[in-house]
Amino acid sequence: MNEQIDKNIERLTDKMMQEMPKASPSIDFTSIVMSQVEALESKAVIAYKPLISKSFWFVLCFLILAITLYLFFTINTEQTSLLASLDFNKLVNNRFTGAISKFEIPKTFMYAILFFGLLVCAQIPWLENYFNKRLTL
Repeated sequence: MNEQIDKNIERLTDKMMQEMPKASPSIDFTSIVMSQVEALESKAVIAYKPLISKSFWFVLCFLILAITLYLFFTINTEQTSLLASLDFNKLVNNRFTGAISKFEIPKTFMYAILFFGLLVCAQIPWLENYFNKRLTL
């Protein structure tokens, strides 16, 4: 039944297409289309915008420098320093660090991690070059 309906629709469209006059585009059709394409291409340009702005980097560097200078000038050599007054024995001597010190990583796993790291280091410049070329087109 569907085949009969499809055939009838096809015959109807063929008949309508034969009755329609053939239309030809205007003389300046190509130039109109090309001007619209050029207008679209100029809008599609992607501008590079960094994830972290320069002002944020400036503030971050300033804060790190200020904290470093503050700690440098406030700790006197005559008094005990801030780090010397802290007790790190509880961080070093506990069950967790004892269990970690007994754990050994197989050489095969270390080679796999090393190989993976080398591939990542090789892939980063390749991907950067790929995306730079893609953005400049």
